[in-house]
Amino acid sequence: MSVVDYRVCVVVLLWGLLLGSSLRADDNASVLMEVSSTQTTPGQQLNVTLSIYYDDGIRVQFKPTQHSWKPFQLLTYGQSPPAWVQGQWQVIYQLQLAAPAPGHYQYPELVVHFYRGEDHWQMTAEGSELVVLSAFEGQEPRLQGLEALPLPPRISDYLLWLCISAFLLLLA
Repeated sequence: MSVVDYRVCVVVLLWGLLLGSSLRADDNASVLMEVSSTQTTPGQQLNVTLSIYYDDGIRVQFKPTQHSWKPFQLLTYGQSPPAWVQGQWQVIYQLQLAAPAPGHYQYPELVVHFYRGEDHWQMTAEGSELVVLSAFEGQEPRLQGLEALPLPPRISDYLLWLCISAFLLLLA
């Protein structure tokens, strides 16, 4: 074989490897992230839905507690059992996050790991932008004054009424 033949073989081999790996991840599995809001106020609950689709024979690994949620706070999460939908398995994760302080943020990227035999690959669900607005944006906060609460009656007030009632009963 000539040097040109070796180069063609190497290029074809590399092209096949690259094409095969991208088709495996794209055709055999996919991830979709949906968010409930792109604008909120601090402390509000945000719902994130992560849908994972994969072919039979693929094992999926996604652990919400192992992700870095900063500056968000992971409140709760749940996972649906796998369901066969249109020729692929589907697992849905429902995640509830708390919004951080006012500012512009990016929802965290969620990385899902896929395994088939000895093969391993991962896919990332890209997070969209989130704007957290102050509850007082554009206006001065108006604080109300404190109003004193009435004090409960003293025990001596009850004793006075008790004595007067007892005296009136004796007179009757």
